[in-house]
Amino acid sequence: MQSKSPHQIDPELSDKLFSIVNDILPSDKQVKPRTGLLTFGDAPFHISQPNQHDTKAEFEHEYQIVTEAMAGLRKLVPLFLTREDADQQRTLDLLRLEFDAKMQQGAPETPIDVAIDLVRSVVADVGGLRASVRIFIDLFRALSERRDELEQHRDKFWNLPHRAPEYYARAIANRLAKLYARKTGQKPTSGASTDTGDASTKFTKALEQIFSLLDIQSGARSPADWAIKNLTEEDLAPRMSVLENLGLGPSPSRKGLSMSRCVLPEGAKD
Repeated sequence: MQSKSPHQIDPELSDKLFSIVNDILPSDKQVKPRTGLLTFGDAPFHISQPNQHDTKAEFEHEYQIVTEAMAGLRKLVPLFLTREDADQQRTLDLLRLEFDAKMQQGAPETPIDVAIDLVRSVVADVGGLRASVRIFIDLFRALSERRDELEQHRDKFWNLPHRAPEYYARAIANRLAKLYARKTGQKPTSGASTDTGDASTKFTKALEQIFSLLDIQSGARSPADWAIKNLTEEDLAPRMSVLENLGLGPSPSRKGLSMSRCVLPEGAKD
C-alpha cells in the first residue's frame, strides 16, 4: 500500500497514517489532513523515499552519468564563450544570429498549454544561444553539487566494511520523531521487550505499523533509536510563525534558537 508520489497518496493509506500518528499524540496536538483543490490525499509527514540508492551498482551508474555529463558540458560551453581573437568572435557572432533564428523558428507556437513549452518560447525570444549557454552553466553547477553529494555518499555509505543502513527506514523514523517532538516539545521514547523483541513504547509501535504500511522491511527499534538520538533542541520547539520565517525576530520563547538559512552557491567546484 505504498504511495506512488509524495504529493498524491491512496486515501486509505492516508487515513491509516493519520490514525497511527494521532494515537501517539495528545488530544490537543492532533494532526489533520490538509484540504484544497490541489490536495490529492495527504500524510502527516512526507513518506517519499530519500534520494538514495538501493544498490552500489545503481549508485555507480548515477555517478557515471553525472561525471560524464560534466565532462561534456566542460567541452561544450567554452565553444560559445566570448573570444579575444576578432575573427573567431565574428564567427561566433554569425553563428549566434543563425542559431537564434533557428530557435525562433522551432519555438512552440501560441497558445502554449505546457509550462516547458513556455520556457522554450521565452528562451528563443531572449536569445537562444546565450540563454542556452547560461542554462548549461546552471546545469553544470547542479551536476557539480550532485557529484560532491555522491562522493560523500560513497565515503559514508558504500565504502563500508559492513552493511549500509536502511535509508528509507531511518528517513521515516526521523520524520515521525521530528513531528512528535515539534507537537509535544519532548523526545519520543524507544524500546523493545526483552523477551519477544516486540516494540514496547507507543512511538516504536507506531513506527512498526507505519513500516508495515509502507512495505519497509526493517525492524523499528534501531531506526527509532537513531532518529531520537539525532533530534536537536530546534526540533523540540514549535514551528516558526510567519513573522519569524520572514526574519522579523523570534518570539520570546524561541530566543537562542538558530534560524537555518539557505545560501546559494557562488560557483561550482570543478
